[in-house]
Amino acid sequence: MEDKGQTRYPGKHLSWSLRGGAKLHRNPEVNDICYLAASRSHTKVVRAELLAGKKFPSPKFGLVPAFSAGFIRNSPDEYSGLLRENTGNRLTFILRPSFEF
Repeated sequence: MEDKGQTRYPGKHLSWSLRGGAKLHRNPEVNDICYLAASRSHTKVVRAELLAGKKFPSPKFGLVPAFSAGFIRNSPDEYSGLLRENTGNRLTFILRPSFEF
């Protein structure tokens, strides 16, 4: 899976690339792998999230418990004027349990 794009404004050029994929093996002695990559240029990032999770299927109950953990980074550049917080970049650790049905 791959997605690339560009946006051009007078005096600005923005570009991005998102890539992801997986190698899934039927042999239990070969580990499955997955990857995700993102790149951007000439943009201001005001919020970024990095999460990794695992689903635990339970066909008996019809629910799929899931658990994710990661980080959220907020920049003070998200707001301006009176709404701007002058606390600098903030990094928050996230634990996110959930259910899918």
